Amino acid sequence: MNGMEKINRMLWIVAALAFLACLIFRIAVLWYPTQDVGGVEGNIIYFIQRLLNHQTLYADPEQAPYPIAQYMPAYYLLVTGVARMAQAGPDDLTTLFTINRAVSLLCNLGMLLVVYRMARRFFSVPRQTAQLLSFTVFVSLDITSFGRPDSLYHLLFLLSLNFFMQALRNQANAVNDSRNIFAAAFFAATAIFTKQTAFVLPVSLAVWMVMNRQYRKLVFFSACYGVLLAVYLL
Repeated sequence: MNGMEKINRMLWIVAALAFLACLIFRIAVLWYPTQDVGGVEGNIIYFIQRLLNHQTLYADPEQAPYPIAQYMPAYYLLVTGVARMAQAGPDDLTTLFTINRAVSLLCNLGMLLVVYRMARRFFSVPRQTAQLLSFTVFVSLDITSFGRPDSLYHLLFLLSLNFFMQALRNQANAVNDSRNIFAAAFFAATAIFTKQTAFVLPVSLAVWMVMNRQYRKLVFFSACYGVLLAVYLL
């Protein structure tokens, strides 16, 4: 083992230990007795309580109690669905915080796997380096990813890119892969119903397809994206 290999090995060990420590911390936080760790969860939990109480997610902010749901509905609906399966009610506050943090943690771990897969498949990164990259991404997550829609948004955003890049690779191999284009459109459309900033994803992909004269892909992607948006808006 030469000097560079030793350095890479040490970096991997440090990143793996940091990932393990962060993962243990995140699991411990699931049952942390103090609610609203970091002050970033309160407005999320309130609207999940509204849904569990059969109230609307969005209400008139000019009417008491002046609620303002600042995010799109996907994450609220996901956590509410899990809470209902766990038979948690709107008054089970500690349980709701635990479920919210658990959903975000699973989304973060899913994102880690997508990062690893993309690094290996599309950039031919060595296995150990791809693992180091995944560990670093997880450790670098901001506290807003611990229990807010950001966690789901990051996962959906990367999934859309993953399937789009897979479609490009298949095209290079003379394979017409409409399924991956549809999957890219599906995750892009779902992402925008998580956070509005996801609009940059379809715009960026469309601009890339225009610049590279991928007009057939552009038409199919746009059609799928438009239909999915219409379905979500029903």
